[in-house]
Amino acid sequence: MIIVEGCDNTGKTTLINELCRNNIMLKLNPKGVRPAPREVLIDYLEDTLKGDRWSNLHQIFDRFPLISERVYGMALRGEYVLTEADFNKYDTMMYRMIPLVIYCDRPQHRILASFGDREQLDGVAEKITTIQRLYESTFDSLGLAWFVRYNYEEPNDYIRVARKLKNYLNSSGRRLW
Repeated sequence: MIIVEGCDNTGKTTLINELCRNNIMLKLNPKGVRPAPREVLIDYLEDTLKGDRWSNLHQIFDRFPLISERVYGMALRGEYVLTEADFNKYDTMMYRMIPLVIYCDRPQHRILASFGDREQLDGVAEKITTIQRLYESTFDSLGLAWFVRYNYEEPNDYIRVARKLKNYLNSSGRRLW
């Protein structure tokens, strides 16, 4: 399970497309459910975290509700749709899958400069500082075993992330690269 997270316009989709193009063992998971009511998120998490659904492929996610809801729920709504018990249950299930989380980060002024290019969730531009702070605190609190920060504007950063992904995939017991 590979999760690519980050604010809008930080290069998530570009990175995912490049990683999938260069590794046939990655399967892009269809766009998740965001924002969504609790029942929809619970159904999505139950289905996704079963663990045996894609046994021959590693799924790569363009955001994942257990992380995104902690950031965007709090920043844009001031509350979560998932309860503390939900987070505890599904975090445990996610940790069993030993995910690699790639955090796409970019200087705030560069994110804001590109906001006119595509449709964004309402309130993201106004809350960008809060969103970035919440991403940082979320990753600190989750204590992920496999985590890497990515900035597509940095020369050679894709190569560094691809190496981390290669190490992650190889650690799963299958030589994939």
